[in-house]
Amino acid sequence: MRILISADDFGLSEGITTNILEAVDRGMVTSASIIANGLGFEHAIREYRKRRGLFLTVHLNLMEGRPLCPVDQVPDLVNEQGHFRHSFQSLYLTYLRGGSAHRAELRRQVRAELRAQLERVAGCIGTQHGLRVDSHLHVHMIPFVFDVLMELHDELHFGYVRCLAEPFFLTYDGFDSLRNYAGLNIAKHAVLNTLARRALPRLRSRGIAHCRHFIGVLFTGNMRVAAAGAALARLESRCRGDELVEILLHPGGAAPGEDWIWNEKPAFRDVYYSPWRKRERDTLESPAFRALVEDRIIRRVDSN
Repeated sequence: MRILISADDFGLSEGITTNILEAVDRGMVTSASIIANGLGFEHAIREYRKRRGLFLTVHLNLMEGRPLCPVDQVPDLVNEQGHFRHSFQSLYLTYLRGGSAHRAELRRQVRAELRAQLERVAGCIGTQHGLRVDSHLHVHMIPFVFDVLMELHDELHFGYVRCLAEPFFLTYDGFDSLRNYAGLNIAKHAVLNTLARRALPRLRSRGIAHCRHFIGVLFTGNMRVAAAGAALARLESRCRGDELVEILLHPGGAAPGEDWIWNEKPAFRDVYYSPWRKRERDTLESPAFRALVEDRIIRRVDSN
């Protein structure tokens, strides 16, 4: 197997970006997923250009911050303050409950915002190798959003799309590890695996590169060496040849003084200031984690 080590939320704030860059510079993060509407976007782009071995992926975002489109063009996606108002669940349910006209309008608005984010990143890094794509809180896996993404691929020709097909595995690394089997993560794992089964054939039919296996949903926010090792052990018998496995961690904690960014959604502030962000950085720096993955990590090797 080949392994891609990814960090999400690049460009969300300068503090989060700086923490991710530390993990990149220590050699254990090889792909950073950039949020095009993040307050640290320009800082992230400048730093990316200095690092030839780093993949940059567009972290499509319909959940947090302000849209790139004028708010009057995406009214169903924002609240009265002009910030994104939906969660994964509410966006999906809003679409399912709408009539045909409302669904068509929601698809139009999502398409406009995704295009704006993709074009902002493309304008900074070019598209010669095809844009790489994933999403904040995995929103691109919602079926109608994925359908819009595939329509955009037919125009923009993506080089890679993350697919959330994660094996179920059991591990115990202290009491904290048990919460991953009793809380929201287990439900997310089941839902995203179901949606991945729908997405995989469509990626294959279009020839879009993707990870065949993914690690990072079941232990979101709690990725330790034991969890990564258990997941990789489960995949050893499943992976054929050099199939790609993407491992996701979140080493990007916010810096002191950035808390105002999340005044509109304090639940996000709690996530970005969680001590688990530092613990996931510690995982990346662990010699045991390096021993698990180092010989199979892939890095960008082109000079562009």
